[in-house]
Amino acid sequence: MQNCCLWIGGVKVSDLDGIRDNFNITDVKGYYLGGRLAEWLRLGGYDNEAARIDNIDRNGDVDKALEDIFLSLIHISEPTRHAQIS
Repeated sequence: MQNCCLWIGGVKVSDLDGIRDNFNITDVKGYYLGGRLAEWLRLGGYDNEAARIDNIDRNGDVDKALEDIFLSLIHISEPTRHAQIS
């Protein structure tokens, strides 16, 4: 995504890998609460993740929901990358 980045963990990120690699719950939650996180995801073509963000229960455990969305990418992405390299 050109000219559309988030600052996560003090690092300018432009894709899901950037969020995963620099995950900081305070930063991610701030974008979520401000409404920018789902918008940013949609602009980048990450519609599934944006829908998951939209479905977070604000009265529930928001931190855990955000961690489940972004940190679960580690478990999904790594085997896929390994398979592509092999």
